Amino acid sequence: MIKNLFFLILFSLLACQSEPENNKIRPKVQDITESVYASLKVLPYQSYFAQSVASGIIDSLAIREGDEIKKGDLICIIRADHARTRLRDAQINLQKTKDDYLGENNLLKNLKLEIESAQQQMEWDSLQYTRLKRLWDQKIGSENNLQQARLRYETTQNQLKALQKKYKQSRSDLEKAYEMAANRLKGEQSSLSDFTVRVLMSGQVYELHKEAGELISPQERIAEIGSIDSFKIEMDVDEVDVARISLKDTALVTLDAYPNEVFEAIILSILPKKNMQNLTYTVRAQFTDPPQLLYGLSGEANIIVGKRSQVLTLPPEYLHTDHSVMTEDGEKTVEVGMKNLRFVEILSGIDSSTIVIKSE
Repeated sequence: MIKNLFFLILFSLLACQSEPENNKIRPKVQDITESVYASLKVLPYQSYFAQSVASGIIDSLAIREGDEIKKGDLICIIRADHARTRLRDAQINLQKTKDDYLGENNLLKNLKLEIESAQQQMEWDSLQYTRLKRLWDQKIGSENNLQQARLRYETTQNQLKALQKKYKQSRSDLEKAYEMAANRLKGEQSSLSDFTVRVLMSGQVYELHKEAGELISPQERIAEIGSIDSFKIEMDVDEVDVARISLKDTALVTLDAYPNEVFEAIILSILPKKNMQNLTYTVRAQFTDPPQLLYGLSGEANIIVGKRSQVLTLPPEYLHTDHSVMTEDGEKTVEVGMKNLRFVEILSGIDSSTIVIKSE
C-alpha cells in the first residue's frame, strides 16, 4: 500500500514549479511521469455462476448470501420425482436380471439339469445301440431293433447338442441383459445426481439468483460464487491509450471506499477484445499490498507508462501551439516529449532561463 503517494507526487511536482507572475514563468527541471487514466472495479480473482444441468423446481437451498463454502458443499436439491421413479424401476430390473443370470434358481441351472439328463440318456442309448450292434454282428437279434436303437441314440445326441447351444446362447443373453440393466442403473443414478448441485470451488456466496420453490432450467444462474481472500482489478482503458500499456506496468489506484489513500497494483493482462459499447479494452491488475476489499468496489487508476528524471518542463497551458511558446523575445519553436495533465517535457528550443508567457 502506498498511502497518499499519488497526492504527494502531485504536491511535490506543483511545489517544484514557482508561482507564475503576470502570466510569466521559467521552465523547471524536475521528474515527470506519463500515465494512462482508467476507471476500475474490484472483482474476486476467481468466480463462477452455479447452474444446474437438470430442469425442475428447487426443493431446498443449502446456502445463503455471504456464506463461506468449500468445494463439494451442497448448493441445492431440485425436485426429481420422475428421476427417482426411473431409478427404482432400474433397480428392480437389475435385480430381476441378476436373479435370472446368477440367482439360486436361474434359467442356466435349469438348462444344466436338462443337459445332464440328456447326457445320461445319450449314454444309455449309446450303450443300447452298441450292445444291439454287437449282437447283430453275431447274427443275433433283430435289424429293426438295431435301427430303432440307432435312431434313439442319434436323437438324444442332437437333443444334447441343441441344449448345449441353447445354454451357451442363454448365458450370453442373460449376461448382456444383466450388464445393460447395471448400466441403466448407473445412468439413472447419474441422472438423479444431476438434480443435486454442489460447489465447484471454495470461496463465498456473493449473490443468490434463485429461491426454494422456484423453477430452474440449465441456462439459469442459481448463485454467484467467488474467491474470498484474493481479488483482481478490472480497468476500462480507452482504445487510444491501450497500446501504450505493457504487462507489469505499475498502476496507482484510488478507491471510492478509501478516498484518502493510494494503492499500488501491477498489470497482469490486457484482454485482446474491444468492448464495442464503450470502445474500451479491459486491463487486469493485482494489488501489491491490498486493503480490506469487497466485491464491486469502484475507483480510478493512473497506469504509469513512462518516467523521466530531471527534465525541463512547462505546464501545458504555456504552450502557444503544440510546438511553440511565446517568450519575451517572441515566439519560439520547441520540441516536446512526455506529457501528463500537469506538465509537458521540453526537449529543445528553450532552457531554464527562458521567460515563457502564458498563451492567450
